[in-house]
Amino acid sequence: MRDASRVTVVLVAFVLGALFAFGSLLAARLERDGFTSASRDGMRAGYVALLGLGLGASVLTPFGLALVALPRSRRPLLVGLAVTSVLAVVLFVVAIR
Repeated sequence: MRDASRVTVVLVAFVLGALFAFGSLLAARLERDGFTSASRDGMRAGYVALLGLGLGASVLTPFGLALVALPRSRRPLLVGLAVTSVLAVVLFVVAIR
C-alpha cells in the first residue's frame, strides 16, 4: 500500500471514530437527562459502562490502526493518543454528571 492510501485509510478511521465517539457521548447525555424509556428511574449503570467502552474503542481503534499503518509517526501518534484519551474521559464524565 502506498503512503497516500495509508494516510487516507487512517483519516477515514479517525473520522468514523469521531462519529462513534460523538454518538456515545450523546447517548450518555440523553441517558443522564432521562430521555430514554428505560431510564425514567435513573441512569442504568451497565448501559453507561458500555457507552464508556464504546467511547474508548472509538478513540483507541483509529490510533491502533495509525500505529500499524504509519510506523514512522509513532511518537506524535502516542502523544495524540494520550491527549485524546484524557479529553475523552473528561468529556464522558461531564456528559454523565
